[in-house]
Amino acid sequence: MCGYLFFLSRFIAWVGSLLTVYWVPFVYAWGCFIFNIISVSYLLRDGFNWLIPSFYLRLWLVTLLAIGPGTSEVFFNLCNLHSSLCFLAVCMLLEKPWPSKPIKFAGLTILALSSGPLFLFTPLMVLIYRITKAKRYLYLIGLTLSVMVINTIGTIRFSDARGTLSLDAFTHIPKVFIENIILRFFLAPLIGPTQTERFGSFPDLLFWGGSAAVITLFYLTFYKLQGLKRWGSYLGLALLGAYSTYAVMVVARSQSLVVISRGFHDLLWNYRYSYFAGSFTLLFYGCLIASCFASSRKFKILGVILLIALSYQTLRFYRREIHIRPVLNWAEKAAEIQPYLDQRRAGKLKVPVTIHRIPIHPEFLPSPSMTLEPI
Repeated sequence: MCGYLFFLSRFIAWVGSLLTVYWVPFVYAWGCFIFNIISVSYLLRDGFNWLIPSFYLRLWLVTLLAIGPGTSEVFFNLCNLHSSLCFLAVCMLLEKPWPSKPIKFAGLTILALSSGPLFLFTPLMVLIYRITKAKRYLYLIGLTLSVMVINTIGTIRFSDARGTLSLDAFTHIPKVFIENIILRFFLAPLIGPTQTERFGSFPDLLFWGGSAAVITLFYLTFYKLQGLKRWGSYLGLALLGAYSTYAVMVVARSQSLVVISRGFHDLLWNYRYSYFAGSFTLLFYGCLIASCFASSRKFKILGVILLIALSYQTLRFYRREIHIRPVLNWAEKAAEIQPYLDQRRAGKLKVPVTIHRIPIHPEFLPSPSMTLEPI
């Protein structure tokens, strides 16, 4: 876990360790899937009526979130479970009534200990605290920032050991941040990743000029929309938190800079890099569509267009090519690993043993090795 403090992820891993190694991937996958279902379906609760009054519109949004950008790699994946948990935590923050009940705060406490990126949404917590004056939000802010410090120390040590920490990369943050907002928020939901990638490959003059035109058109279209002021600041802060994950990646994982910069010409629609931006972008557009339906006839027509465009692009591209390893032969590999684990637990393993070619998905990733050290 790269030194991170991920309580629920480590708890699932501990449960898996109580069983034979054959069952471990199943415990990981289904343990994650349960939380994935909870995080996506949480928006169906009545506490989100202030954002999206229609249950059926929320059901539509939940369907898109279940197959949206990044879910191919995030769902069923223990290493990326914190992403789903962070999305759930932000949804719990947005759910009304405010202030949240103590039992929900207990859940938020567990999620704060399990989802490192939650600190990026501290401004949203501050805004809710200013409105509610409930001191429990100060407690949550303090806990979240404390976890951030612990995770930062772990990230620095891990990244420094691997040579992926780059403080010089701070200079790239503004450019990467703005580019990803333009491509993933303003364009990809409406014209799809393929056309967005083509737009991203334009020369700088055309790209920035076209981006300015798109943003201006977006503002002129929606600035008079009724209801936008009611939820815009909350969802705006949530969006900024989601897109700030790219800033964190630039510094903590310098090798990722190339794949989240415009020059890469690929949105990595199926992979974890797209999950936060994609999920919160879908949530924002869902609220936008709900406000359009509650406004004038012109905005109602615009809401229908947005709904169709969002549905088409998400349904069309959620199955973009994923290189799945055809045969894992996990039963055979588990049978090879288990005797060494038994020896280690019994204290009979005298020398380190390396297990080679442990099969994982996707196919283009090299099969890793694992070394068991004597206790």
